[in-house]
Order: sequence, then structure tokens, then C-alpha cells
Amino acid sequence: MKLTAPTPGPRPTRVTEVMTRPFTSVRPHMRPADAASRMRHHGVHTAPVLTAEGHLVGVLSLSDLPKPGSAWPVDDDEPARTSPGSTVADLMSPHAVTVSPDTEITEAAEIMRRRGLHWLVVVDEQRHVVGVLSRSELPTGGMPRPRPLADVP
Repeated sequence: MKLTAPTPGPRPTRVTEVMTRPFTSVRPHMRPADAASRMRHHGVHTAPVLTAEGHLVGVLSLSDLPKPGSAWPVDDDEPARTSPGSTVADLMSPHAVTVSPDTEITEAAEIMRRRGLHWLVVVDEQRHVVGVLSRSELPTGGMPRPRPLADVP
């Protein structure tokens, strides 16, 4: 009887295989209106905030920006987030969640699910931004695959 090695299953998909590159970024010193215009022009809702040297300093979402013609604050108890001299640095989230290009897609999807995110920044070993990953780029749209009915207890 001849024994054969088990056939390996499919290789897991890595972030590098589905991430977006090139990607749209904004600078910390930009005016919010200019950042919004750039993001809308490129059809993105979220962008990494990079210094001129390419260092990641935060993330900006269109939802972080005031709507054209709106007056912030909405609530009298909320401090104003923007003024005529505001910059992206004033409005961005300084806490970007990152993954490496070699991260398995299932792990990236789990990070997004656990943290309620729609988007991750992809950085290399030197922490340079090499791409972005949105939930829509995941094979299942970022949602766990349903279990077959036979597996349900």
C-alpha cells in the first residue's frame, strides 16, 4: 500500500493580495474642506493622514468633517471641533489601526469586526503605509461565512 502525503488545503489569502494601492492620503496641515474635496474626488470615505515624510499620524473620515453649510457644534455641550483655522490634524483620529501585508484576510476581517471598523491601514515592517484595506475588499464583505446547517447544533 502506497502512502501519500495529505494534500494541503488552499493557501490563506493575505491582505497584500486584495488591499488598495495606490491609495488616497491627506496631510495634517490641510484645511478640512480641501481634505474633503480630495477624498470625494477619489471616491473614498476614509484616508490615512501622512506627514510629508510619509509617516502615519492618524486617520480622517468624511464623518469627522463638518458638512458644507453646517454649524458645529450640534450640541451646546459639545466643544466646537472646527473653526476657520482648523486643520486635518485637529479633526483626525490619531489612532490608526494597522495590519501588515502578510496578515491573513480572516484575521483582518476579525479585527474590523471586533473594533467596528470598515477600514484598516496596511503598513510594512518599517511602518510605511503600503496600502489600505476596506471591508468591501474582503471576499465575504468582511462578514464571517455562515456555517452549513449540518454544523449547527
